[in-house]
Amino acid sequence: MTRSLVAILALALVGPTALQAQDDDGPPQILSISSYVCPQSAVSDIAENYDTYTRPVEDELVTEGMLLSAGLFFHAWADEYNVNYYRVAPSMEGLFEAVAEVGRRVTERNPELADGPGPFADCAAHKDNIYFMGPSTEAEPPEGT
Repeated sequence: MTRSLVAILALALVGPTALQAQDDDGPPQILSISSYVCPQSAVSDIAENYDTYTRPVEDELVTEGMLLSAGLFFHAWADEYNVNYYRVAPSMEGLFEAVAEVGRRVTERNPELADGPGPFADCAAHKDNIYFMGPSTEAEPPEGT
């Protein structure tokens, strides 16, 4: 918890500087990645849990504009962090609001999950990273959208 608080405070201090370095097209999008070291036997259950409970809510938040994208990706060739959960949001504040809203809606619709261990309970390690998106090959949205 302390590491997360330090990271958030550091981003609050560095964020405005990073934003000033961007083009005048507005603030950059935010990419959040939570990475987990999970037993291979848990991966399909994690994916099923996400697909059943979280993805429908995140689909709604994409439609509402609160998130731009979200999902899971899995280890093919990399380090020990074999399960990764990403969210792309229009801003840092928007990311934190979306995370809270996902939690609220999932719990509201599935109260039996509120006191449960969660889908990542069997995972041995976890880390979070938040990035400002930079140049990419993604097509720019058409004017007026």
